[in-house]
Amino acid sequence: MYSAAHSSENHSDNESIICSCCGKWIASVKENDMQPDAQACYEAGNVPVPNLGWFCSQHCAITFEQVQGVQFTRTAKGEIDYYGSM
Repeated sequence: MYSAAHSSENHSDNESIICSCCGKWIASVKENDMQPDAQACYEAGNVPVPNLGWFCSQHCAITFEQVQGVQFTRTAKGEIDYYGSM
């Protein structure tokens, strides 16, 4: 469940970006278009991690850290965030 792009039964015509922890759908990708776009996904609380993929929430990103024994970059507030504000 750690790959960011999978076919989704609910979005069968597209490739889907799913949460790298729980598999929840985040966005559809068709050719070079992501819907909703990265900015909208980020503003909705989804968490992008470079060279890994997306998480649907801080909770899933933290769960992934604990299970995998890794630690992601955090803001001064303690949130996982590589982009500040996109």
